[in-house]
Amino acid sequence: MSEWGVHGARAAFQGIVEGLMRTLLEHHPTILEETDMSNLMDAGYCKDVLELNIANFALLRHRQQGHMIQGHARYWKHVYAGEFYVCSQWWKDHHRSNAAALSRFASSLAGRQPEHPGAPELLRHIESLERYAASEDPSFTDERQVHLLGAARHG
Repeated sequence: MSEWGVHGARAAFQGIVEGLMRTLLEHHPTILEETDMSNLMDAGYCKDVLELNIANFALLRHRQQGHMIQGHARYWKHVYAGEFYVCSQWWKDHHRSNAAALSRFASSLAGRQPEHPGAPELLRHIESLERYAASEDPSFTDERQVHLLGAARHG
């Protein structure tokens, strides 16, 4: 069992998503084009392409919309780039397929701008997503992501 206990796989997957979003929205926002941002704020796109199948939520939501939906926190409290909330609602049973879908999305970004200064960081996230998607162990944790998640929560 991981240091995250019975929720290890969930924490690992969400840590990967949080890290990817920090890279795309805060560390290297020029990786994303306007179309990418629109897509990530479109519930239909997120369902069809990223396999985010929770109550028709988009991956990103403007800060003004808040992180709560009908009295429930459906987005992380952290405001990414001072402007966006990121959806925290991923079906546990779909984490591996979600990881594969996010890897495809991130790979398409990396392929468009292979010389971008954020490309190495993006490639590390893609590697983590691919390892997670290929994992047979439901308590899978990527130790780098666990460390980063712990630092983000306590720092």
